[in-house]
Amino acid sequence: MIPTASKPSRCFQKIAEGSEFTTRLVCFPFAGDALPVSAFRRWQRHLRHETALWVARYPGRAERMNDPHPEAVSDLVSELADAFGHESTVPTIFLGHSMGALVAFELARRLRDTVHAPASVIVSAFFAPQSLVRERDEYGQDDDEILRRLEALGGTPAEILRNEELRELLLPTIRADFNACDRYIYRPAAPLNCPLTAMGGYRDPLVNQRDIASWQDQTENAFRMKMFPGGHFYLFSEEAESLVLWTLAQELKHVRAELAPIGG
Repeated sequence: MIPTASKPSRCFQKIAEGSEFTTRLVCFPFAGDALPVSAFRRWQRHLRHETALWVARYPGRAERMNDPHPEAVSDLVSELADAFGHESTVPTIFLGHSMGALVAFELARRLRDTVHAPASVIVSAFFAPQSLVRERDEYGQDDDEILRRLEALGGTPAEILRNEELRELLLPTIRADFNACDRYIYRPAAPLNCPLTAMGGYRDPLVNQRDIASWQDQTENAFRMKMFPGGHFYLFSEEAESLVLWTLAQELKHVRAELAPIGG
């Protein structure tokens, strides 16, 4: 049976979901993204009508501004897993960018061998988790260090970094997300049993091609690596947009091919 549009969700913003859909793309935002839906909404017009587009809603921002920030990635994953377990069992691709890659990966591990396990996972601009074997330094009250980190990554508009009111609004969320990532410690487990695609930007100052290639150890299924023009936030740049959209179309095509009856 083809699922119909579902009810609103606290943990997932359903940007595009027609009356009938056969595949779903769930996006997991990067650290500190105060308006996560806006980063992915422009993909809506490029997706085929049978693909639903969702974006994960993290606590402590946008519609969930009054919810406490997650202290650890595992806390966020637990909440998302519980919420996703109540959704329809549509063949789904998880796509996570930067911190979102870690969230998508851990959620896929949590849902492995359940009816809600993703059909495929795409990770973008983040280190393979097995390289995160110890806690990193936490970002306490040092705003300058956080701002330097943001400036180096290049994803935050300069006018926001220069605006004191906006900085005060965004810094608590950014700090909480950075700390959640920096507390993460990888726990060895069986590789995913679904296809995994790892993507990155050629000019990313933080995550290099070797880091992206290391994701291949995290699946026993097909692994694909894709590199794009741009830096850490290439995924949302005009420079790489057409290539990114083509790659997403191909990934969704692979999932739809798995749905097609043999000889059909």
